[in-house]
Amino acid sequence: GLLQRIAGQVAGAVAYDQVNSRLQSELVEQTVLARIGQILSASASADIASVFGEFAEVLMTMVEFDSVFVDVINEKTGMLTCLFISGDELEMISSRRERPVKGTLSERAIQLARPARVDADDRGDHAFFTHSISAGFRSGVAIPMISRDEVIGVLHLRSRKIGAFPVSQHEFLTLVAEQISGAMVRAELSENRKILELERDRAGKLETQNRELVELRQIREQFLGMVTHELRTPLTSISAFTDILGHDKEGTLTSRQLEQLSAVSRNSTQLAALIDDLIHMSRTERGRFELTLGIVDLAELVRHVCESMTPITQHRGQALITSVEPMEVRLELDESRMTQVLNNLIANASKFSPADSTISVELRSLERHVQLSISDEGPGIDPKEAEEVFNPFYRVDNETSKAVPGTGLGLYVARSIVRQHGGTISIAPNSKKGTTLRVVLPLGKTLSISA
Repeated sequence: GLLQRIAGQVAGAVAYDQVNSRLQSELVEQTVLARIGQILSASASADIASVFGEFAEVLMTMVEFDSVFVDVINEKTGMLTCLFISGDELEMISSRRERPVKGTLSERAIQLARPARVDADDRGDHAFFTHSISAGFRSGVAIPMISRDEVIGVLHLRSRKIGAFPVSQHEFLTLVAEQISGAMVRAELSENRKILELERDRAGKLETQNRELVELRQIREQFLGMVTHELRTPLTSISAFTDILGHDKEGTLTSRQLEQLSAVSRNSTQLAALIDDLIHMSRTERGRFELTLGIVDLAELVRHVCESMTPITQHRGQALITSVEPMEVRLELDESRMTQVLNNLIANASKFSPADSTISVELRSLERHVQLSISDEGPGIDPKEAEEVFNPFYRVDNETSKAVPGTGLGLYVARSIVRQHGGTISIAPNSKKGTTLRVVLPLGKTLSISA
C-alpha cells in the first residue's frame, strides 16, 4: 500500500540520481577536455611547449601522475624523440635524443592502436618499462596520437604508484591524445581551414553537451525537491500514528503487534534519514548549506545518539559500546547536523557488520582537537577505495556491500558536514578486520574540555 508506493518513489529517486551522477562525472570530463582544447588552440605552432606545463596542470585534475611527455615519430628514421615534457623527468627522455621504437611501451601502443599500460610488478612487461623502473616509476601508460589514420606520436604518463591509469581512464586519455595530435597537426598545417572548422565544430558540440548536462542537473534538483517533499508528508503521518499505537494505552496489543510497530518505526526513521541525506546533498551542490551553530557538549551528544541507536544494533544482534572520557566537551556545533553525522556513521557500521559483532564509539581529547572514532567488525575497505567511499552514490564493490541495501550517500553527507565545521573525516589504517572511521574536530576560542 502506502509504504510500497513510498519505497517505489525512493527507488526511482535513487536510480535517477545514480544516472545523473554519471552525467555529472561526464560533465567534469567534458569541461577538462574543453579547457585543454582552449590551451592548445590558443598556442601558436611553435608555442605548444610553452603551454605544456599549463596543459599538464589541467590534466592532473582528472588523472593523477608524476610525469607526462609526448614522443613524436621521425617519419624518415622511425625513431622517437621527446617533444614536450612536464613533471619528474627521465634522463633518457629529457635529453631529447632519438630512441628506437622497438621494445618500448610506445611500440605496444602503436601496434594495438589504443592505450597500453604496464606496472613494475608485471614481470613479463619489464622489457617495455626498464628505464622507467630504474627512475623510480611504478606504472605507465602510452596513448597513440593518431592523425588521418596514422600514428604521429605517443602521449606518455608515468606514476610512482602501482595500479595507476586504470582502463576506466583510457577513453578520456585517448580524447586528450586526440587534442594534442590535433594541435600538432594545426601547427604544421595552419593554412588548412578544414582543420580549424573541425575544431570549432568539436568545441560547439562540447558546449552543447555542457549545456545539456547543466539542464539535466537542474531537472535532477527539481525532481529531488519534489520527491522529498511528497515523501515527508505521508512519512510524518506514519511516524506519528506508529508512535501513538506503540504506547498501547488500552493495553490491547499483543507482543507480536508491538514488535511489528517497532519495525515500522525503525524503517520510518531510516527513510527519514535517507530523505535528509538527499536534501542535504541537493543543498550542498547548490551552495545553500548553512550551519545553525550553538555551544554543544559533544560527549553528551555522543552518549545520547548511541542510546537512540542501540535498539537498531540490538535488533541486528550487535553490541554498541561507547567509550567517552568522563568530561564535558563543549564545542560550537550545529547539533542537528552533528547528530546526523553520528547517526550515519553508526548506521553504516551496523549495516556492514555481521550479527554477534561489536561496534565501538570512542571520543577522546587531543592537544587542540577532539577525536571521534567509530569501529566495526565488517569486511573492511580496500585502502585504494578509502577516498572514493566519500563520493556520492559510491558503493564498495564486494559481496557484503552488494547484499546490503543503501544509496551510498551516508559518508558523503558526513564528510560535507564535518568539513563545514572545520574538521576532517577519514578511514583510519586498521590491521584488524573491520573499518574505523575517524572524525577530528578543532577546538576554537569558545570551546573547552573539562572533567
